[in-house]
Amino acid sequence: MKLIVFLISLNALYFDCIGQSKNAIWCFGDSAGVDFNNTANPIPFISGMNAKGTCASISDISGNLKFYCASPDIENFWNGVSQLGIVYNREHQKMYNSDSLICRSWYHEMSIVPHPTDTNIYFIFHIGVTTLFGLYYSVIDVRQDSGRGAVISKNNQLRSEAACDCIQAVKHGNGRDWWIIFKDAQIPNNQFYVYSITSSGVSFDHIDSVGLSSSSNGGDLGFPQREKNFHFVIIKVFSQFIILTGAQAQLPLTKPFGQKTPMEITHIFSIVVSHRTILFYI
Repeated sequence: MKLIVFLISLNALYFDCIGQSKNAIWCFGDSAGVDFNNTANPIPFISGMNAKGTCASISDISGNLKFYCASPDIENFWNGVSQLGIVYNREHQKMYNSDSLICRSWYHEMSIVPHPTDTNIYFIFHIGVTTLFGLYYSVIDVRQDSGRGAVISKNNQLRSEAACDCIQAVKHGNGRDWWIIFKDAQIPNNQFYVYSITSSGVSFDHIDSVGLSSSSNGGDLGFPQREKNFHFVIIKVFSQFIILTGAQAQLPLTKPFGQKTPMEITHIFSIVVSHRTILFYI
């Protein structure tokens, strides 16, 4: 059995992560929450989330929770109720007009981006991987509903292709604007669609064609903190081989999978890059 990891370099991008305080509060899974404002003493709490797939949350620059989102509600999902994405406010209740954001039950379907110049406006980018295909965004105004926030524009469609499960945001090199990166899984291709988020709104910027062609809908994008590259993995199963396709560099694994069977490693959908880009966790 062989596992191969590749890298893709996109030098047009410069990574500057969301400030640490804006990432300080995590809401995920079945009512889980952790406050990392004091990293020496993280505080667990009960959130309103009950999600099977994607989850994302954002706080203000002081580390106060603004809102979070997920797809879908796991109890209804297992009971056969078709549900889409949902947004929860800072009080852990469903945000006004926040149900039915297009996405379903995958793992990297939603990404929150703050407006570059208006601290009250946020964008949620979300994708359709196996149904309701495409790239969409919804807009949140946190001033609405007495400061609890509301979705003021929903399911604005940017693309209509089946998506690879790897929507990701990264800050522009100018330190103000943002990029959103989308890969479609409609036909075999190596194209990444790049959209810009500026004070004027959301607009298509360019296409980067890099790496090997693939039509897999399972994958992930990872960004090191101090590099101009991103790292991309896509999972494809060929007999007893799991191939993560990309381009430019092949990395040895420090800990091979050894005796694990193909079924045990067919659900690797993520990549995380260490602080100094020395280790890659998949």
